[in-house]
Amino acid sequence: GRAPGETLWHRLAIATQPEVQAARAFCETHLAQRHLSAFEFLNQALTTRRAGGLSGWDRLIQRLGEPVRDPVQALLSLSLSFDMSEARSLQRFLADIEGRNTVLKRELGEPDAAVRVMTVHGAKGLQAPVVILPDTTSGTKPVSEALFFTDAGIPLYSPSARFDCKATAHLRETANLAAERESRRLLYVALTRASDQLIIAGASLGNSKQGYAKSSWYRWCLTAMQALLGGNIDETDLQAPLVYGAPPICVAKTESADRQAPPAPDWLKRAAQMPAPPQRLAAPSRLLEDRSAVLAPFGRDRAAALKRGRLIHALLQTLPDLPPDARQAAGRKFLARDPELTPVAAEEMLAVTLRVFAEPSLASLFSTKGRNEAAIVGTLPGGQLVNGRVDRLIIEPDQILILDYKTDRPAPKDAQSVDASYLVQMAAYRAVLQTLYPERAVNCALLYTDGPHLIELEGHVLSESLNRVESRV
Repeated sequence: GRAPGETLWHRLAIATQPEVQAARAFCETHLAQRHLSAFEFLNQALTTRRAGGLSGWDRLIQRLGEPVRDPVQALLSLSLSFDMSEARSLQRFLADIEGRNTVLKRELGEPDAAVRVMTVHGAKGLQAPVVILPDTTSGTKPVSEALFFTDAGIPLYSPSARFDCKATAHLRETANLAAERESRRLLYVALTRASDQLIIAGASLGNSKQGYAKSSWYRWCLTAMQALLGGNIDETDLQAPLVYGAPPICVAKTESADRQAPPAPDWLKRAAQMPAPPQRLAAPSRLLEDRSAVLAPFGRDRAAALKRGRLIHALLQTLPDLPPDARQAAGRKFLARDPELTPVAAEEMLAVTLRVFAEPSLASLFSTKGRNEAAIVGTLPGGQLVNGRVDRLIIEPDQILILDYKTDRPAPKDAQSVDASYLVQMAAYRAVLQTLYPERAVNCALLYTDGPHLIELEGHVLSESLNRVESRV
């Protein structure tokens, strides 16, 4: 009743060895699941717990350590991608894997109390407390290529150095020098991987009198060690270690386990002080609600009125920097960029702006001393933080003028008719600048393009309006 090729010794071994029996049961269980997809098969093999309560993951980590997670996770991801793009077949997945030449590069982080064995190329960018270079006595391998190319791109064939002509000998020597320079660069990378201790070692070469090649890393490191130690070193005694630097100090634990803990500090028993609430940052234009009248009521014309205000505002900001005779052409060119603006509306906006510049009483406001869209950030006398931006700020040696444009509001009759929100806004700007420039007078004014009409605001009126509302903000 034996299977073909099965001997009695096979039957006896299977019957007497528990490990073999467990392996056979494991294989039979998984062979019965060969109809599953690749991802399902691998996932079930890794997560199912068997004898001893260990899963496939547990057994792999127990045998190979934590680093085994990376390649197995990569295999799982590959199987899932295969199942989503190809036919769900375990046999096809195995055929696909066998035909691949996949290289998995792990990203190594900080040392984790483990020994890492890697090449110098793989150690680039990493560092460890102790680094051992175990094979440094062999020399740089000479170039073994048989085909060389000249600077003109002409191929030259020479199977070995014995058959070299003058041209191939020069090309071979150039390639050997390049290989030696690359070896030196790799040596620098290897020597700079250690943070605490560097150990340079190697097996003695039997075909060399010194035990190491002339172009070996060991020779270069031995030469450097001679310079560091400042004496002649016997290069034939390779068994005696050469040490540079103080040996590491091992600090023994001298404290007893039953030592009394120090008393708690006094501050630990005191109640912590409540932190002061953060100051709220407010815009001066939002200190009071704006209830002043607008030129156009809310409705179909509101968008056009807002656009008119923005464009005139932009003209007032940019045109003062140009000579007076160039402002009209520049303003007309600027307004022509808006495809929705009619020529009549554009000329009306430009006329309003130029009328402001032409007003003799306003000429000093648009001199080169002014600055447009100036940011003002500071603290009011009551401690409130404000952050705003004025349309134009003019700083002179003896005074400062804060100017705010009103392009969509009808001009009031006088300063007493200005809306309270404007007064508070300008008063906040004035209070911040008074703190920064206490030796200069700070004046405020509103420029209504409807006119144009300039309204200067008195200082005591601004101070009173700010005192009335500062407790609310």
